[in-house]
Amino acid sequence: VLTFDVGDPTSPILLRRQIIEGSYVSARMVDSYAYLVLAKRTYWADPRSSVPFYQRENSTTMEPAVACDDVVFLNTVSDSLDDFTVVAAINMDDVDADTTFTVLAGKAADGAVYASRSNIYLVLVEWTYYQSASYTRSVFLKLRLDGPSSVFESTFWAPGQLLNPYAMSEAQDGSFRAATTSRAVSGWWFDTSNNLYAFDAAGNEVGA
Repeated sequence: VLTFDVGDPTSPILLRRQIIEGSYVSARMVDSYAYLVLAKRTYWADPRSSVPFYQRENSTTMEPAVACDDVVFLNTVSDSLDDFTVVAAINMDDVDADTTFTVLAGKAADGAVYASRSNIYLVLVEWTYYQSASYTRSVFLKLRLDGPSSVFESTFWAPGQLLNPYAMSEAQDGSFRAATTSRAVSGWWFDTSNNLYAFDAAGNEVGA
């Protein structure tokens, strides 16, 4: 992760260089903080891989992004702990400030990302089963943003697959809305439906 001063667009200046283990998913900026979302997948690694590592500026060694006790386990999303999602909070006004991390174990972020000024929502698409039928669902991970911290708050889900980040919105009262498309397999035919779901600030479904 490279931070540049682009005050003079014709002559950008490199201010900071950091290495964070994981692949880029998306990023959002709120006030002076950039929130970087990364995924660490362990397809070819030990199935009980370590937490993601981080190398700070002017360091020659990698260190864990967080202590093991600080990892959030998403057992409601998946019983597997193979993959990780990392949210890094980078202070863009102070290149000497420490980058802080939130690490979620059990699923690697793979979908759209939406952020308001107070919260960031990560979308994970997964297959699930009900009454011997399979279908996709969108799992929403809500983290509260407060400067250098991003605190995991809740997990909730809606049937179907989200199209993109523009299919989500948050109201001033903290309620959340998402539009999805469901494709239920019936024999050789696909039954498609479009859906709109509303959740309160705690992640409880209040309308559909």
